[in-house]
Amino acid sequence: MNLDSGVARGEPGEASLNILAGPRYTRDAPWRRSERQATRAPSNGARNNCRGSGRDLRKHYVYYLLLFLASGGIAYVSAFATSRVWKIGIALLALGVGIWSSVFLIGVTTVPWYEDFRSAYYPAGVALSGDGELYVEPCIEGFVNVPIVAYLFAPFASLSQQQASEVFFWSGVTAIVATLALMIAILELSFPRSIALLLLFSVNGPLLYSLREGNLSHWLLPALFFGVVLMRRGGNEVALGVILGLLSALKLFFGLFLGYLLLRSRWRSLLAAAATLGALGLVSLAVFGIDLHLEWYSKCLAPYAGLPVSAYNVQSLDGVVLRMLGADPFDWAPTPVEGVTRLLITLLKLSLLGGLLFALRASARRSGSASSGAAPREVSLVLMCALFLFPLAWTHYYCLLLVPMAFFLAESSSRETSRIEYLGFGAAALLASAPLVSLTYLEGLQRIFVYNVLYSETFLGALGLFGLLVWRQLSAGPSTEPASGSSPTSIVED
Repeated sequence: MNLDSGVARGEPGEASLNILAGPRYTRDAPWRRSERQATRAPSNGARNNCRGSGRDLRKHYVYYLLLFLASGGIAYVSAFATSRVWKIGIALLALGVGIWSSVFLIGVTTVPWYEDFRSAYYPAGVALSGDGELYVEPCIEGFVNVPIVAYLFAPFASLSQQQASEVFFWSGVTAIVATLALMIAILELSFPRSIALLLLFSVNGPLLYSLREGNLSHWLLPALFFGVVLMRRGGNEVALGVILGLLSALKLFFGLFLGYLLLRSRWRSLLAAAATLGALGLVSLAVFGIDLHLEWYSKCLAPYAGLPVSAYNVQSLDGVVLRMLGADPFDWAPTPVEGVTRLLITLLKLSLLGGLLFALRASARRSGSASSGAAPREVSLVLMCALFLFPLAWTHYYCLLLVPMAFFLAESSSRETSRIEYLGFGAAALLASAPLVSLTYLEGLQRIFVYNVLYSETFLGALGLFGLLVWRQLSAGPSTEPASGSSPTSIVED
């Protein structure tokens, strides 16, 4: 199989056209990560996670499957617990299994500890004092946000790199635990659904990937959750807009939510989001000047405009299509595409957008007004569509799917949910929550399966959840979460 009709040759980040051959890189390309990957032996972390073969495939993925099934079994059994003693016992069991799962999965995740924090966020805070440059080339190896965001990390500059990394890590753990507790309390989840959500957090590979790598993705969970709560309850429109504006400044794919606000005629939220982004942009220009922003654009945005990346930890539609067509899953350079490949990617993107708009229109028709309150299902669909379409949707971005998963559990307590839907949800969660594991020493059919299919499991799981929510959106009216103080039914009763 080759990409003769789709991938241009002789360009930076040339794709490996033979899916049975090893990674191939362009030596004269300016993308240092690809060159280093090609010329050096795997790091200690990589060696520990990819020692050659099917044994590692069983060790990592089969163990993950067993942990996920055990978690599902505990959540199912918890629905039968009636006495307080049994509930306490099941809660302690779930907590123990959850801690064990998190420790195991964060240990097998193929990424150096605190890599993003040490290579991007900590240097950004230090650079504000004039020590070092804010942006490097290629930009994905360093700080990628608009310059003003660097001030978030200025307080860490007074600490050593190791101290700052540990503070960022443990404060991230605290934020995750607090988010889980808030979700259970605000959504008024029943005991079995609370156990299910706890275990979904503990086996979520993208969440543990973000935590281990020291990225910001898991920090965005509480903000996204509160934004969806405001949409559901029709709360403060200005606060909602500010939250979405801040999220868009930190992760660009949240910009699709501005289009959603426009479609739903939530003008106050839209204006608040635009004002937040405009204010941040003006302050950033005033503090850093135009030259640094042009550098940010030329290093961090322009190289990836319309050029997908085929690396295995990129879970965008573009990257998945390239890998399934045989591109190199260990190439982090932008890959020029044209012809049939470009047409295929464009048609798939239009199909996803069409499905999203069709589901939103169907919901508006049933409610009788396009400006009616947004249901969590709609927000979940917009979020997943944004991740699919964003060219550099890293695997850790998909930890944000814990918000749609939490609202699915909440909604299932007030709407009849079939066993098929629960099984579909479980299968989608299983794939979307898989750990990030780099398996490089593979041969034959196993290599084809891993490189072309298994490395896209997070995307495929999210796509399954997207399809499930679209079906629920088309087959029922707007979501009707239980009113405050109501008693959600159990999974068994559903």
